[in-house]
Amino acid sequence: MKKGLKINCHPELAAKSIEAVPKCDFMPLPGVSESLKETEILNRNNSCGVAQSTFQNDNAKAAFTLAEVLITLGIIGIVAAMTLPALIQKHNKQVVETRLKKFYSTINQAIQLTEVDYGDKQYLYNEFRDICDTNGFAADSFECSEIIFNKYLKKYIKTTGIKKCRGEYLCMYFSDGSTVKISYYGRDYEYYINGKALTDPKSGINKFGFAFYPTGAAGLRGKHFINKGVEPYIYQAWDGTYEGLKSDGAYAKLIQLNGWRVPDDYPLKF
Repeated sequence: MKKGLKINCHPELAAKSIEAVPKCDFMPLPGVSESLKETEILNRNNSCGVAQSTFQNDNAKAAFTLAEVLITLGIIGIVAAMTLPALIQKHNKQVVETRLKKFYSTINQAIQLTEVDYGDKQYLYNEFRDICDTNGFAADSFECSEIIFNKYLKKYIKTTGIKKCRGEYLCMYFSDGSTVKISYYGRDYEYYINGKALTDPKSGINKFGFAFYPTGAAGLRGKHFINKGVEPYIYQAWDGTYEGLKSDGAYAKLIQLNGWRVPDDYPLKF
């Protein structure tokens, strides 16, 4: 209320002034200017209630109650819980697809360039074994993989380094966080999507097998390797069917056959 004013209510003047609506007059106190006019009338439903004064703050804004805020947050949480798993799964699939395709391209470009220097794939296949046997290195040893990497692959593959991993194996590390373990005379490759996969490998999720068998391989899988570079690994017992690839766990091959996209009927969930 304006300082220096007092309110006198005169219900008996209602009929004369505002058609039976009780009226409150603002009466100046002594010493207050007579120019101050009456600015408000009483609410029509209140005989002499609180005036709706123009002196009130017209800029007051409505606010949410605590209950409304909590309900809104609850709804947001429910929606997030429903959608986040699907978004995470989609992201993980995209990472797998992108990195598998990139590794496949990188390693085979290196093989092709090595062929120019040393001879065709079948020659390299035998040469990898001969160089290890000549130096007395076991097939799966770090030393065998190291001499193959340094002589034949190093200048054609950009890595952040090599070191022992998962026991006595050699691992190549890449800038995108992925890792490749080389074993068995430089012929077998295990591709790990990220650093976590090295300590918690899950085949078909963050770990995928590849092999360099250009002279062929036993069983029906042979046609997928002969005269080729590094290809997704297929187990010897494969029956030659697509369903057989799924049951045998030839996960990289399933993705390759689908254009390096995780197929809709992929047997695992990311």
